[in-house]
Amino acid sequence: MKLKNSSWYLNLSVSFILILLLAGSQKLQAQQSGFTGFYNSLHRLSLPVDTRSLKKLTGHTCDNSFFYYDFDKNYFTLDNLKVIGKFEVRNCKFVIYNFSLLGEGEGFHENVYLVNAFSEGGNYLDNIVISGRLGGEGGADIFSGKITETEFLMKIKEEYYESSTGLNYDVGIEKEESYTFNFQTRKFEMIKEAYVCKKLNFNLFYKQIKNAFQDSDRKIIGGDYALKIKPLLYCNPLSTKNIDKYRDIVHYLDKSGAPYEAINILKAITEKYPEKRESWLNLGDAQWATEDYSEAKKSYQKYFYIIKEQNGEVDEIPGYIYERMEE
Repeated sequence: MKLKNSSWYLNLSVSFILILLLAGSQKLQAQQSGFTGFYNSLHRLSLPVDTRSLKKLTGHTCDNSFFYYDFDKNYFTLDNLKVIGKFEVRNCKFVIYNFSLLGEGEGFHENVYLVNAFSEGGNYLDNIVISGRLGGEGGADIFSGKITETEFLMKIKEEYYESSTGLNYDVGIEKEESYTFNFQTRKFEMIKEAYVCKKLNFNLFYKQIKNAFQDSDRKIIGGDYALKIKPLLYCNPLSTKNIDKYRDIVHYLDKSGAPYEAINILKAITEKYPEKRESWLNLGDAQWATEDYSEAKKSYQKYFYIIKEQNGEVDEIPGYIYERMEE
């Protein structure tokens, strides 16, 4: 009798497992069929695609079943989501969406064109923004893009943006970013970043930021001038002719509440001129101001080492450094 009951229970368990497997298989097929139906309904785009031509296509409103973009749903609401079209490269499928994000936060996403990448079977892989206006407190990026079979090229113009007043203006920064889709990792990867240097005159920038500092205009230094530091270094590499002016710029940034931008310059200085001990001290101070204490201590240790190597006086080491190293 026990054997018969055990056999009945075993048969019931096997049947239940088969039912679960069948249901899971049907759900997977339905999902795949759902994407296939969605994808087949889309307008096919011919490469190359320019975002200026995309704006002539109205697309059609859709839900977000196959839309992937990471944003904070506590602050933003997806608005006016449209699917524009599709294209294929090798064994991957790409879908272009257009949307905006509405929210009460400082950031904004306006008229964004986004590419979602999918596998041949419809599994989501990665995404990339190719056009739109994105930004927040301190800066905004204006994108325009072009897509070929091998490259996703974005032209970007940066603005200074202040959310409290709603004011924004061109700060003279333009660059190009080039991405490719890696078919092995199935991810978008940057292959080139280049700034347009014709609008970035180093001596003019130095004169302007110096005047702003002397006029105690700290807010603008921490705003649009800070945005220019990375392209300034790109277009005007460090040399013995400009290093003193770069040190002055570090001082202006640091005293204007822009330590991160000061760090960018100081890292460039310590990399090219590692023997300049004051730069290691300044780098440590800037890193400490950003609460990056572990990196700050490394910079201070380098400062100690160079003083010892250069037979410097220990008395010249600021007392606060010892206190910070013990924390």
